[in-house]
This record gives sequence, C-alpha cells and structure tokens, in this order.
Amino acid sequence: MKKFCLAIAVIVLAVPAFAQDTRVRCESHGKMQQCGFAGTGTVTLVRQLSKDSCIQGKSWGYSGDTIWVDRGCRADFLVSSGSMSSVSTTAVVCESSGGRHTCAADTRNGVRISRQLSKHGCIEGKDWGYTNSGIWVDRGCRAEFIVGPGPMTSSTTYSNSSTYHGTVTCESTNNTRHRCSADTRFGVSVGRQLSDNACILNQSWGWDSKGIWVSKGCRAEFTLGDP
Repeated sequence: MKKFCLAIAVIVLAVPAFAQDTRVRCESHGKMQQCGFAGTGTVTLVRQLSKDSCIQGKSWGYSGDTIWVDRGCRADFLVSSGSMSSVSTTAVVCESSGGRHTCAADTRNGVRISRQLSKHGCIEGKDWGYTNSGIWVDRGCRAEFIVGPGPMTSSTTYSNSSTYHGTVTCESTNNTRHRCSADTRFGVSVGRQLSDNACILNQSWGWDSKGIWVSKGCRAEFTLGDP
C-alpha cells in the first residue's frame, strides 16, 4: 500500500475562536505538576512534547486557572477565552504502510483524529502524533485527522449541517459495554475523556450507523461531526 497524505478540505466555520489566546507549557517528569494561568478559559492540548502519552483525564486536565500534568506528560496547551470569529479546519488523511511516515500540516492549533481507516489501532503517542512540521503515523496506522481548533464545550452547535453537530457523553459502567444513540453520519471523535481508564478507538470505544459504543470503563464526551 502506498503511503500518502491528502488535505481533503479547508472549511471556514462559525465556531468559537478567541481574541486572547495564551500558550502554557506544562511538564511532568514522572510526578504530577500544576501550572497556573491568568483568568479562566477553555484549555486544549496543541502540541505533545513527551514520548509518554498525554491523555485528557488520565495524564492531564485542568480546573479553574490551573492545568495539571502527570505520568510523564509534557505538552503545550492553549488557553482560550473571548468572542466568536471564523477559523479554518483542515482534514488530512495520513497513512503508514508499516513504517513511520510524516504528512506536512499546519499543527499550530492542534490535531485530533476524526476517523480511523486502518484495522490496526491508532493510539496517540504510539501510532501517531504531531510536531511543528506535521503529523506522523507508524505501525500501520491510517486515519483522517482534523487540523485546527475543535468544539469547545458540550453545548456548542454549528450552523453548517454537513459538519459539526455538538457532543454526546457516553459511559461504560463497571467495565460493561454500553451503547449511546447518536447521529454518526459525519464521523465521531473523542472530545474529552472523563474516565481514568483509557478510551482507545476500536478497543474501548467505537461507532457505527446506530450510535457510539463504550466498554472497559471508558467514559468520554464525544464530538459528532466531520468536516
């Protein structure tokens, strides 16, 4: 199989972008570390610096004016607060035929996986990640990635019916499998992990035409929609 990367689309959406954004670098060297910032706002991970995975709710999170990191997570975070404006997002397909491959992309505003295309798992920090120069994939991971800011809160909705449709919280209780009804026509991605147990696509969560499923203690807020 050929390895390639493809920028599928650039879409200008009426989504929350912020007049005053602050970048905060927070680093854990094996133990929990807290990093404060001025005011309050929404925090998103924009660049992972460590080899250890940075998983929201497990190895990083935030509350009020403080970001915390743990378990070796080191990353740059974006603290956003302000008013509405137009921002652009790009969908990029990046494929590994077994070895490591890098796809050029503007990763300044973060990257998230929107749809896995391979049977092999795509686990951030292990099978995929990103740097200043682009997105990298390895070990047979093939996926579609969204480059740019995503939805900020669980109440956010979008005006373009072919893109975002808000969020759904789905929970696995006592490690059992649970299904949540959702409109998955335009794709699903993890917006915010809520559980200590990792939410890994096709292992502890997934989706089909009927909705989202979770298992193995995964609890998360899922973003519905795909540019």
